[in-house]
Amino acid sequence: MFSIGDFQANHGSMQMEIVGEFAELNILPIDGAPRYGASSVHFDSGNELLWVGNQSGHMTSYYGAAMQKYTSFQIHPQHHPVVEVLSFDDKIVGLTKDRLQCNLKRGIPVSTFKDPDMSDAHCMVFHKDHLYIGGKDQHIIDLDLKTNVASNRMELNENETVAIFRKTSRYLCCGGFNGKIMLRDPDSLKLQHTLDGHTGSLSDFDASGHLLITCGYSQRPGSLINEPLNWSLDRFVKVYDLRMLRSLTPIQSIVQPS
Repeated sequence: MFSIGDFQANHGSMQMEIVGEFAELNILPIDGAPRYGASSVHFDSGNELLWVGNQSGHMTSYYGAAMQKYTSFQIHPQHHPVVEVLSFDDKIVGLTKDRLQCNLKRGIPVSTFKDPDMSDAHCMVFHKDHLYIGGKDQHIIDLDLKTNVASNRMELNENETVAIFRKTSRYLCCGGFNGKIMLRDPDSLKLQHTLDGHTGSLSDFDASGHLLITCGYSQRPGSLINEPLNWSLDRFVKVYDLRMLRSLTPIQSIVQPS
């Protein structure tokens, strides 16, 4: 957990090591360590809590800068890793590859969602009173949070997957494992445009205002099979203008962006 470097100026009596612009506040082993590592981290949207999901399907919340444990509970009986955590109102939702578990922030279970089209989920995002779930299942599931029922689902093409969701005022941006980013209408989920990010795989991307940037892997020249062994980390950050739906000049990074 980090704080901006001027924290030291306001708290001169505290002894801490300053590295660049950040100050280390605390280090602690998470629940399940060292056997299980953290697989997902989320800062609560309404409370001073840090949520950590681990590789055994367990979720724990920590309170404040001292990182005091607040709640801890299991969300998957088969100990599948928690791939993403999101918070809303007084609830927390944890996603594993085949299960979505909703709990009160105190740890009390509220609801569980499972679906035949959800066997390898990787990400989720809120939209109004709904939650979109995506992954390698070639479906985007639209879950109504009020009824805990899938109200809609969008079937993807054969090579389309969703590894990361991001939202703008105009698009639901779906980053795929194939390096492409699909821009969809956030209400209907209909495909509006596709951006060719990387020839290998997408590592991460983000959107702010009318700009979208990506980093990822490119296929090595001369390799015939598009497999991870033939990928290399792309030194260029790709930049796209979402107003004109076109690529801008890539930004070369000194370090390999991931």
